[in-house]
Amino acid sequence: MRLPLLFPLACYLTAFILGMLCLFAGRTPGFLEDHAIIRLNVSSLGYDLISNNFPEVNQNGGGGGLLGGLVGDITGQIEGILNNIGNDVANKLASDLGIEQWYSLHIMSACQGNFVPNATSPVASLNVTECSGGSVGNEVNITSILDHQLNIGPASINLASLSWPSEITSAIDKINDIAMALAVLFIIAICLAGIGMLLMAGLAAGTSTPRRAPAVGSVVVGSGAALFFFIGSLVITIGANKAASAISEVGDHGWLK
Repeated sequence: MRLPLLFPLACYLTAFILGMLCLFAGRTPGFLEDHAIIRLNVSSLGYDLISNNFPEVNQNGGGGGLLGGLVGDITGQIEGILNNIGNDVANKLASDLGIEQWYSLHIMSACQGNFVPNATSPVASLNVTECSGGSVGNEVNITSILDHQLNIGPASINLASLSWPSEITSAIDKINDIAMALAVLFIIAICLAGIGMLLMAGLAAGTSTPRRAPAVGSVVVGSGAALFFFIGSLVITIGANKAASAISEVGDHGWLK
């Protein structure tokens, strides 16, 4: 047993385990949910639908006089009601539409759920209700999931009828493509880390002078694993930041969490 080789062996094992955890995050409800690549807060989607049905009316229009004042009073009452029940709407209308309050994307899966105790609480936690797994070449698109749930829900509507910003769809599509590329990079890195771990275990277990080929091979595969892990992490970090910026430019609607 060569004790000095136990440290690089432990490094290989750690890299292998962490890579597997990243790759399979979100495969089951609650598994590493806090480490999603991106999460969309759609708890106000129902409120937006109601607001669109009661557009603001110019109180100085409508011919003025008694009729104009009456229209203005009604509009003011509607806006006041919407503002007063805003918190309740955010918490209840999502379920009335047949959707969840948030949707998240992981490397090879997507999850959905609600905020606990409610969507407007400053200390709200995540209650995961469902996760759907994908695979390399068969990506999971959260906008497609959301649109499908709206379509089969009680209101039988779609994202287009809710004026869903195309910028959000475009940003999520890009993140989906990046996530699939990241999955490939991580799979390669995990395989290399596993090979390096086996080579290092063999070297550490030996009693005679280690041969040059296994030692060099272990260094090569270890360097390759580190490189693929680095490239994957860099790509997803840059991609997620760009997607966040694109979604934020749509407006301060709380889409991104």
